[in-house]
Amino acid sequence: MEKTVLHLPRAERINLIGDPGCDGLGAGIMTVFAKALSSTEADHSIIIGDMVPFGSKKIYQNVCDFTQSMAEHPVTCLKGNHDTEYYDEFFGSPNYALASEDLLIIVLDNAARVFTPEALDFCKKVLHKEDAENIIFAFHYPPPNPVAGNSINPSEWEDFRAIYGVYMDKILYFVSGHVHSMVETEIDGIPVLITGGAGARIEQMNPEYDESYIRHHIFQIFREDGGKFTHRIIYLDDIPYTRELKDRKLLEMLETAYHNEIEAHFKYKMMGVNAKEQGWEGLALLFKALSDSEFHHAMNHFEVLGKGKTILENLKKSIDGENYEINEMYKSYMEYAEAQGHSLARYTFQDARDAEKVHSSLLSKALEAVEEEKDITLSSYYTCTSCGYTFETENKPVRCPVCGAPDDKIEPVLPL
Repeated sequence: MEKTVLHLPRAERINLIGDPGCDGLGAGIMTVFAKALSSTEADHSIIIGDMVPFGSKKIYQNVCDFTQSMAEHPVTCLKGNHDTEYYDEFFGSPNYALASEDLLIIVLDNAARVFTPEALDFCKKVLHKEDAENIIFAFHYPPPNPVAGNSINPSEWEDFRAIYGVYMDKILYFVSGHVHSMVETEIDGIPVLITGGAGARIEQMNPEYDESYIRHHIFQIFREDGGKFTHRIIYLDDIPYTRELKDRKLLEMLETAYHNEIEAHFKYKMMGVNAKEQGWEGLALLFKALSDSEFHHAMNHFEVLGKGKTILENLKKSIDGENYEINEMYKSYMEYAEAQGHSLARYTFQDARDAEKVHSSLLSKALEAVEEEKDITLSSYYTCTSCGYTFETENKPVRCPVCGAPDDKIEPVLPL
């Protein structure tokens, strides 16, 4: 029992980090996880399961080293359904408790969607031995609830209720993960916090549940001035990640890598277009695969550099960029090219400038919708592969208004 009850010298703020690793451990996902570990003040963090995507010792070691390096306070984790193979080897018992003067956090193993006999036995013993005014239970699969259906079977929950029932007046929260969303509900009148937003993709969980506010996040349980515990949501995309960027040399390396990957993405995409035009389907597909790979490399560097802002921020910045290109950059480029007699360069600048005017208009409409927290109407788009002009129309265009290209040079934009 002594080894599985860890005493916290201070427990004013406890961060709850849900499901960082089950979608893979690419740099973009790890950037979100890094924010969860390092960007908020806390006395302790608990990772609510699914640190890894599957059981590989190398991946376990990578995420353990990363967590230790990033965390600015002690971190423990619980066993999720993705963590089952080597959890005990890396983290020890999946059933343990964190105890401070008046707070007891009991962590239990239900990674197989049931509380193990060991978990229930441990729960009985620690509740009997540890006397605390405030109790929090943490486990991976959520309790039965009206919102998140991917939960523990009600009959399984009854075995657990038989244990916690006599301590009902002391229980502050049930905390769980697994669901890649954010839910605040209750069971037996006790608040339930379900969090799976510290790296995993955010998913539409229940069409009847308002998820307009759900983004990557953690929960923090904290003590108010009056001494009572409560909780708050901390949105991770509101927190800038700047740890690496304080190293000027490293910043230069990241910027160089980012721009090189963008260039490689474009290069392979262009090579694929050329190969397809010559009828070399095998080469075209290879270049498409390489282009996609370089895109994801650039996207990961983009996240580490802190360039990934909210949709609203990115829309505003994009409109500014489009207007700069229309009103200043391409205008001055065209004037210079014309003055120097460089007709071809002037032509490409003018084509791009005319297309940017459409981009600015489309983005401005999108900004109006997002500012009202709405999506835009789902439309059909086409791209002129000759000059890059963008069409918003239900019917395929017959001719490009900028360069005059025929319909076989105009391609539909396919959904992501």
